[in-house]
Amino acid sequence: MNLSSPSFAKINWCLKVQGKRGDGFHEVLTLLQSIDLSDLLRFELLSDSRIRLSLEGVPVAEGEDNLAVRAARLLQVKTGCRRGVRIHLDKRIPVGAGLGGGSSNAAVSLLALNALWELGLVYRELAEIASELGSDVPFFLVGGMAIGWGRGERIIPLPPVEFAPDLLLIYPRFEVAAGFAYSRLKVGRSSELTAEEAETRIRPFHTAVANGNWEALENDLEAAVLQEFPLLSALQRELRDVGCRKVLLCGSGSTLLALGSPESLDEAKKRCDRKNLGKATFCNAISKDQYARRLKRAGLSMPEN
Repeated sequence: MNLSSPSFAKINWCLKVQGKRGDGFHEVLTLLQSIDLSDLLRFELLSDSRIRLSLEGVPVAEGEDNLAVRAARLLQVKTGCRRGVRIHLDKRIPVGAGLGGGSSNAAVSLLALNALWELGLVYRELAEIASELGSDVPFFLVGGMAIGWGRGERIIPLPPVEFAPDLLLIYPRFEVAAGFAYSRLKVGRSSELTAEEAETRIRPFHTAVANGNWEALENDLEAAVLQEFPLLSALQRELRDVGCRKVLLCGSGSTLLALGSPESLDEAKKRCDRKNLGKATFCNAISKDQYARRLKRAGLSMPEN
């Protein structure tokens, strides 16, 4: 049995860094959103226990450094499964771009192999494994719009907002490592948020998205990253000059998310293309139900709690 599935990217409508926790990680609060920019993953069962990877498209880590491979290997370790798989990754999401491509690959690999290897793991068990692979990975088990807090691995799915604008992503053709971005942020200590605190603090940003109040959206990493990468600051100014109402850093960067009227976004893309400022791509938000349906068409189902 083989499977072929899209692996969708994400944006952060907001990203607030509360401070540094006792375990060395940052306590974050974010409003996550799936988008229809995607990689393609194909899975083919092998007759032995090997994990093999083939790649095409955007250059990405190979072997045990690849998150899809790491997800498969960790799933073997956690379950004792001795089945193998060949994974083919057609990489289209830029790497080091703040769009969660690697985390998405890991989550889709967990879902696909849970089905192909007939493991029968429920959502809670997959989420625990996902959190060991990376802070964003649990989100990609559910998709849509969701609150992320803790290290980002704790997830509360939210209903979709009615207003779903076109989104313009501009990738400047260079990477920003998440660890580097967080290392440039000067913050104090923070205790871990409760679910109730996370929901209360995210509410203004959720309302801002629902109402198209783009100016209220924030990314606490933006100032530090733009200071280190002047080209991003220049690109942000260019996008504002053509009328974009908000230009927001995606996650830890390097991609910028431009929001505004259709006319301003069209002009922004034309300017980026004309002046070779970066790869400008239109995309759309995907709700939790749309996310589930698209994976289900590929043979993946969201496991029950």
